[in-house]
Amino acid sequence: MWFSHRLNRELAMQSSNEKVNEFLIDIQSTLPNKFETVKEIRKLFFSENPEIDEEIKYGGIAFNISGQLIGGIYVYKQHISIEFSHGAQFMDSNGFLEGKGKLRRHLKILDISDVKNKAINIYIKQSVTTKGIKMVKFGYTVYYVSNVTETLEFFEKAFKMKRRFLTEELDYGELETGETVLAFATHELGKTNFSGGYISATDSDKPLGVEIALVAEDVNSAHASALKYGAKELQKPVQKTWGQVVSHVRCPSGILLELCTPIGSV
Repeated sequence: MWFSHRLNRELAMQSSNEKVNEFLIDIQSTLPNKFETVKEIRKLFFSENPEIDEEIKYGGIAFNISGQLIGGIYVYKQHISIEFSHGAQFMDSNGFLEGKGKLRRHLKILDISDVKNKAINIYIKQSVTTKGIKMVKFGYTVYYVSNVTETLEFFEKAFKMKRRFLTEELDYGELETGETVLAFATHELGKTNFSGGYISATDSDKPLGVEIALVAEDVNSAHASALKYGAKELQKPVQKTWGQVVSHVRCPSGILLELCTPIGSV
């Protein structure tokens, strides 16, 4: 029995979501004639965008990009339905899409030959786009400051963050902040991008209406460290009604900074 279960797992295309793996194994056991088709459809979704997230939802495999539902695979005894959340916007010259809702459409797949015959890769390719524009990824937050080196040093000293790099001209630098990069550039560099000018966080009397939020297990210590290295206190650490401990400071560069505990940590 253990060997059979292991064999089933190896036959299924592995997912990082355990419930998806269980779903695939169940399809392989109960509807083996549909399993290869489901596996091929999943492969096409991931070939178009490897960063797709999948989960079990509404009785099938739902696909998401950046938290937005783009479609899913739903298995029935007589057919497989590929749902597209924004299918009404798709080009469908062959008229294969079914449904009359405001947004959603679906493809009915009878067997694995329909994967090719109905050119489902064309529809899946469109599913990872919104109004014809490829879904983008949040990569950088860039603040324009008076002194890039001093700003990097503040974050390094106050929060023990690591520097990714600083240009030889000292006009642009980045911190190691995970998948989304926190970066700083000089006002001189900013002026080359915005001929009409912009409001400087450094020179504004009040903080700009945008903040950087840093998650810390100990907000009180992080808050004290920020003040030690020159930040101005705007709000002492307080516990919010939803449980988070939150404080606000303004960095020497003028940047509004929130320090907060992880959601659900208190």
